[in-house]
Amino acid sequence: MDLLNMLNNCSLDELNSIVDDAIKKATEHSEERRVLGFAENLTAISKIATYKGFIHPDSRIKYSNWSANTYSMKTTDYIYEFARHIKKMNINNIGYLVKSVEDYINIYFGIVSDGKDMRDAYFDQIAWSTTKTDDEYFEKIASFEIGDLKGKNVAMCTERAALAQNLLSLFGIDVYYCMGCIENNGKVEPHCFNIARAKDKFLLLDYSLPVSVFSNGIAVDFAPFQGGIRLDEIEGVLLNGVNKSFDDYEYVKNSQGIKKVSTGQVRLYKVGSMTLQQAELQNIVASLPPQK
Repeated sequence: MDLLNMLNNCSLDELNSIVDDAIKKATEHSEERRVLGFAENLTAISKIATYKGFIHPDSRIKYSNWSANTYSMKTTDYIYEFARHIKKMNINNIGYLVKSVEDYINIYFGIVSDGKDMRDAYFDQIAWSTTKTDDEYFEKIASFEIGDLKGKNVAMCTERAALAQNLLSLFGIDVYYCMGCIENNGKVEPHCFNIARAKDKFLLLDYSLPVSVFSNGIAVDFAPFQGGIRLDEIEGVLLNGVNKSFDDYEYVKNSQGIKKVSTGQVRLYKVGSMTLQQAELQNIVASLPPQK
């Protein structure tokens, strides 16, 4: 029986033990990386801008190229809480689980209200206020975990994608944590996202720039952005930094159900670089078919 079925059919008293075993197995089959992130020259530290599978608890995430600060993945409370969320919401299939990760990440971290990256300042403030010497300060910085951002409304794409990576992979989904950039609505910026294997294709999953679900003109929910990548495209996207463009969309609820509606915009994702040359971007956009 897979983990999702086990959780749906277990008692609350059995849940922690089941999750304990799942984390242990995932950790044993994961590869510890000293740091996942980008260096100051805007290239991936490991020279590989993807990580497949469960991120080892001792691995550290470097969340910006201009800061030396990192955090580890040692926190596990989010996994137990997500397991309880599954039972509470009766999440009984993989499609619903993939969507529900968006809702759960918002519950766990909170939502950044103004779009500003305040995470580095948050970590620095804690370190300065709780230490007296330089050695103590750097020891404190080195002790931070992803769970220190819980409920602080400062989590950005790096940790949202990292949390999604571990939750999805724990449930048997082949998924990649991707470091790169995005061009969205005319803005190019560094970005982290996930790419997961579906039945006959791969899906780019973006839990940081989701799509809205509208009802009567009001946004009532969010879902992760999903873009299809063909099997013959995936190696180029993951390993060679080939740009992949997707039509942007939103969902609209009506009496017949939920309808997927194009926004007329295009998203462009790139793995392996935090930047996208403007000339390159213009050429790509110019080559796209006209929006209907």
